[in-house]
Amino acid sequence: MRYWSRQRNKPTRRQMDFVNPNVLILRFPGAGFPARFPKLFLPDRVSSDTIVMWKWVSLQRRYPYLGVWALLLVGVGTQLRAQSSRGVSLPEGALVIERAAVPRSVHLDREMLLWMIAPEKHDRGELKSNVYSCPERTQGSFYRGPTRISLFDTASQKIINTISLKSGFGDADSFDIPYRILPDFYYIVPGHTDGSEGKPALLALRDINGDGLPLEVSFFEAEACMGLLTTTIGYSTKQDKLIQYEVELRSRTQKIVEGRGMVGTGDATTKTTAVWVDYLFAEKPSKLGFWSYKIDYTGRGGTQDTYNVHYDPARGKFFGTLNRLIPPWGVQ
Repeated sequence: MRYWSRQRNKPTRRQMDFVNPNVLILRFPGAGFPARFPKLFLPDRVSSDTIVMWKWVSLQRRYPYLGVWALLLVGVGTQLRAQSSRGVSLPEGALVIERAAVPRSVHLDREMLLWMIAPEKHDRGELKSNVYSCPERTQGSFYRGPTRISLFDTASQKIINTISLKSGFGDADSFDIPYRILPDFYYIVPGHTDGSEGKPALLALRDINGDGLPLEVSFFEAEACMGLLTTTIGYSTKQDKLIQYEVELRSRTQKIVEGRGMVGTGDATTKTTAVWVDYLFAEKPSKLGFWSYKIDYTGRGGTQDTYNVHYDPARGKFFGTLNRLIPPWGVQ
C-alpha cells in the first residue's frame, strides 16, 4: 500500500505529550484485512485536533482485486468545521462558523464553537480584479455581526461559558469574521498557499502563550495600513472555561531633545489593562512566552513604540511595558 501526505516538521518530545496517538483503521467488508495509517507529524505547537490533511491512498497495487482509489479526508483529532448547531441550543438566527474540540489529552468532552447572530455577508469579489486593501488583510470576504465563542460540554450538551468577540475599534457588539481570505497575512488557511484564497481555520488551536498547551486562537483587526489590533482567546484548564486574555501594560513616554538625548515628558508611568493590543499576537515571540518588538509610527507624525511582554501562567495573564519615544520632529 502506498500513501501520500503533506507532512511537516516533527513535534518535539514535549509537544508529543499533547498529540493524540491517532491511527486510522479502515475495514473493508469481505476483504478480511484492516488498512492502518500512522499518525501524522504536526507543526510546532499546533494541536493535533486542528489539522486536517488530505491523503491519496492507492490500494490497487497491493490489492488489485479491490479496483478502487480512496480519497480520504483525515482529521487528526476532531476539528468540526461544519456549519451546524448540532446538539447546541443557540438563539434564533445564529450561524455556527466553526467547531473545534479541545485536545482529548486536556479534556475529553470540551468543544469550542465560533458562532454569530444573524450576520451580514460581505463578499469582496474576485481576487484577480480586486487587490486587497490593508483592512482586507484581516477581513477578506467576511461576515459582520455579533460574534460569540462558546465552550460546549459534549457530555452534558450544555454551554459552559461564552465570550463576546467585539471590535477593538469602538464599543459596537460586532466583529468581522472572514469566510474566504488569503493566507499571506494573519490567518491559517489550510490547503492554500500565498496568493490563493480559501476558508480560514479560525479555531486552529495552538500554543500562543507559550505554556506548552495548544489551547489558544488569535484574531486580528486593522483599520489602516499601520496599526493592527490583536487579541487571543483560549481554554483555561484551571478554570475550565474560555477566557479572552488580558494584557497589563505599564507605559511611559520620552522625547528626544537635541543636545540632551532622551528625556521624560513629565507624564508618570501609567498602567492599562486591555484585551486588544497593537501587533502583539502577530509578532513572533523572542522565546516561548516572551515578546519584544518595535512599531514605528514616526513617519506618520507619531511615536516609536517598544513593547516587552511576557505571559504569567500562574496568573493566566500577560504583563509588559510599553515605551513611547517621540522624535524631535514628532508630536508635541
